[in-house]
Amino acid sequence: MQKYIFITLIILLNILGVYLLIQKNNKTIYPEEVAYNISTNAGKELNSFLESVYSEIDSVKSLLRSGNNFSQKYLDKYFIKDAKLNKSLFSLFLKKNNLFYIVNKEEKTLKSAFDTLGIFNIVKWNRFKDGDFVTSWTEVVQLDSVVVNLLNNSKESENNVLIWRVGDGKTADGDNLLVCTVREVINNDEYVIIFRFEKDAMNVFNHKFLKSNNNTFLINKDDNEYIKFTKDTLLNLTPQLLQDSSLSFENKIIEYSNKLTKLNDSIFSFSYNDNLYWTINLNVDTKYGINYFVLTIPDSDIKDNRNDIITLAIIYIIFLILSITTILFLLKIIKLKSHKVDFDSEDVLLTLLKNDEGRHLEFKSSLRWDYRQEKINPELENVILKTIAAFGNSDGGILLIGVADDKTIIGLDKDYSSLKKQGADFFEIYLRNILHKNMGVKYVTENLRITFHKFDNKEICKIEIFKANEPLYLTINKKGNISEKFYVRSGNSSNELSSLKDINDYIFNRFKK
Repeated sequence: MQKYIFITLIILLNILGVYLLIQKNNKTIYPEEVAYNISTNAGKELNSFLESVYSEIDSVKSLLRSGNNFSQKYLDKYFIKDAKLNKSLFSLFLKKNNLFYIVNKEEKTLKSAFDTLGIFNIVKWNRFKDGDFVTSWTEVVQLDSVVVNLLNNSKESENNVLIWRVGDGKTADGDNLLVCTVREVINNDEYVIIFRFEKDAMNVFNHKFLKSNNNTFLINKDDNEYIKFTKDTLLNLTPQLLQDSSLSFENKIIEYSNKLTKLNDSIFSFSYNDNLYWTINLNVDTKYGINYFVLTIPDSDIKDNRNDIITLAIIYIIFLILSITTILFLLKIIKLKSHKVDFDSEDVLLTLLKNDEGRHLEFKSSLRWDYRQEKINPELENVILKTIAAFGNSDGGILLIGVADDKTIIGLDKDYSSLKKQGADFFEIYLRNILHKNMGVKYVTENLRITFHKFDNKEICKIEIFKANEPLYLTINKKGNISEKFYVRSGNSSNELSSLKDINDYIFNRFKK
C-alpha cells in the first residue's frame, strides 16, 4: 500500500513540476523586481546578524552589571565552558577600567587571556577545545594594535552606542575583520565590549545572484563613513579614502543613494562605464548603530539569471527520468510481491497444507529420490521441471518439495544424501543448475523464487512460480531422446499441449491478447 502511495506522490510531484514550469515560462520577471527581491533577502540576513549581535551585547552587559567577579576563571566558564560565546565571533574583548579579558579563535580551539592594560604584558593564556580545558602558558605579548585603536576611539563615543568599523586585524586567511564596539559606564566603572567578526558571519552573499564580486554592498554608519562588502573584500570607506579616484564607482552609488533616500525612493538604476546597475536602499533599525544599507547589482547579472527556464527544464527532465525509473522499479517489486506467500511460520505452512493440490498448488515428495524404488531416479527431475513450466505458462503457483501427496511432511534428507555435498545450499545449487539448463537463466531469475523452511526439524523447499510474460517450451531429455514440450495447468495436474493448433491458440489467448 505504501508503494502505491509513493508512486501516486511521484506522479503528483511531476504534474506540479510541469505546472510550475509552465507558470515560470509564462511569467514576466522585471529586473527591478528581481533586484528588490534580492536586496530584501540580503536585508533579512543583515538584520538577522545585527539582531544576534545586539542580543549578544545585551547578554554581556547583563553579565557585567550583575557585579560578578571579573576574573579569567569566571569569564572562561561563562563564555567558553558554558558555550555562551557567539559561534560566529572571531574574537571577544572585554574591558573593565584597567582590566581586560580577551578570547580568540585559533584553528579549532579558543584561547583566552586576562591581565591589566599595558603596552607590554605578561599574560596567562588558557586553551580550550569543545569547551574543555587543554593547556595553559604564560607569554609576553603586545596588546593588539587594533584593540588599542578601538579603545581609544571608544573613549570619545557616546555611552551605549554601537560603533562599527573594519579592523586592521586579519584572519588566518588574511581577511579583514568586522568590528563592533560599545562603551558603557556603570557605577563609575567603565566597560568596553569589542566583538570582531569574520566577513562571512554576516552571510549577505548567500543568494545565487550575489556569487560574483560584481556586487557592491555598502553599509552607512553615519553621514561620512561606509563599510564596503563584496564577496571577497571588506573595507572601511572614510571620507579621506573616498577621495581616491579608484573609488569613483562607490562615490556614484553614495551620491545617488543619498539623493534618492531623501525622496524615499528605495530602488533606482544608473549607468557607469556603459554598464547599467540596479541599486536598492533599505533602512535598518538605528539601535544597531547603522542608518541604512545599499546593494548594487549589475543588470547583466540579473539578465543572466532571469531567463533560467532552460536550467529548470533540465532539472525537471532529470527528475522525470529518475521518477520513471523509480516507478518502474517499484512496480516490479509490487509484481513480485503480489505472488509472494508469507511462509516463514509453521502456522502459515499448516494453513497452506490444509489446501488440496489444485491449479496454484502442487506437492512433490522429492527432487530425485524415488521412494518406491529406494534409489535416485533422474526422471523425477523432469516431473519437477514440467510442474514449474506449467505454472509459469498458466497463472503461477507454488510447488512444495518434501511434502507427499497426502500432505505428509517428508523433508529433503533423502535428496540431500543423494548429492555429493549435503545441505540446503548445495541442493539449491543443484536445482538451479537444472533449471538454468532447461529454462534459461533469464526466465528463472525473473519468474522463480526458491526458499527453504523448517517444520518439525524437517526442511522443505518452496518454489514460487510467477505468471510468466512469455511462453516457455521445456526441453526434455528422456533416455537420450530430446524433445520440446509445452505444459499448462489443468486443475491439479500439469498437462502437455501436443497439438500445434492448441499451442498456438493457447499462446495467443494467454500471452498476446
